[in-house]
Amino acid sequence: YQCHPAEELGVSHPVGMEPSGKTTIPDDLPTLAGGVLTCVTCHAPHGGIRQYFARKEITKEICVSCHEGY
Repeated sequence: YQCHPAEELGVSHPVGMEPSGKTTIPDDLPTLAGGVLTCVTCHAPHGGIRQYFARKEITKEICVSCHEGY
């Protein structure tokens, strides 16, 4: 939440945690040391061509790239 205050983001995906259970972050999405999920895991911090600077297209495919059986 260093780029935007949490109260401005609205509904968002949880960050600052390690994946658990049926969740695996694929190699093409970056994480912090220890595999911690952050905003920049899914969003390019310096811009991009996709909506919300997403690293992948915002479809069900971005969800199932990490969440099995979503």
